[in-house]
Amino acid sequence: MLTYKNGKERYYKSASDTLRVDFGEGIGSREVARLNLIECESCYQSLGVPNVETFFGTSPPIWNKLFVLMATVIPQAILQNRVYMDIFARISLPMVRLVDRLVGSKNGEMITTTHYIA
Repeated sequence: MLTYKNGKERYYKSASDTLRVDFGEGIGSREVARLNLIECESCYQSLGVPNVETFFGTSPPIWNKLFVLMATVIPQAILQNRVYMDIFARISLPMVRLVDRLVGSKNGEMITTTHYIA
């Protein structure tokens, strides 16, 4: 996954690092993991931000653990194959919907936070 450090491209494996981010009142501190997001390139190219890293996290935390496990166990060639990932998404969707029913869902509501690191 792409990051920028002092204006230079750096690459990491997806989900290779995790960190805790405080999202403030109502959400609290959550673990997030590296994920290749288009916002990284956009912040660097369009806004000229020299240091950009993108992380992703969701709730319940089990999804984050599964995400990290998948990124670690499944070969990158499969993870980067749109056909395989489409099949995986279709297979896993019923489980996601079941868990949403059990623990609640806030699909469509997205909370983002931006941290600027000098």
